[in-house]
Amino acid sequence: MNTNISEWASEKRKQLDGVTHSYPIAAKVKFRLNYLNNLLLRINDLKLDEDDILLTDLENIINLLPPKAEEMIFNNYQSKFNDLIFMVKHRFNLTSDNYYRKDLNPLTIKNLIGISLGSVLIYLSIILSNKPALSIEIGILLIIALSHVAGILLDRKAQKEDRVL
Repeated sequence: MNTNISEWASEKRKQLDGVTHSYPIAAKVKFRLNYLNNLLLRINDLKLDEDDILLTDLENIINLLPPKAEEMIFNNYQSKFNDLIFMVKHRFNLTSDNYYRKDLNPLTIKNLIGISLGSVLIYLSIILSNKPALSIEIGILLIIALSHVAGILLDRKAQKEDRVL
């Protein structure tokens, strides 16, 4: 464990708490400050160099936070925050809470599993029944249900593997 990085992380947590102590709860949720705080808590486990880009990005995001939530330039903050989430997800395979359930991208693994299984069920039900319209409606509902179940299972797996921030 690098002591300089752990000192840096504790300093940034104090800065984050100091700047955001007067924020209302809704603003803390909107700005996803829990994610930043949890990432700072786990920064030592990531085995980073002192000049890693993640540290620079974290510092820049924390420095974007104004003393009052109403003064926030949200678009600038949101784009930098999304870049940070993307980097952490792809470099360290860490996700936010309920990441897979909230993911609405149709080309993710969980949705492709739901679509492929649901499509097979639609095809089989059209062949076996004489009501193709009903089969398609039921199949679409099954696709949605299977995708949701896959998201729940992937979220549980991430929690068991301690990959949730």
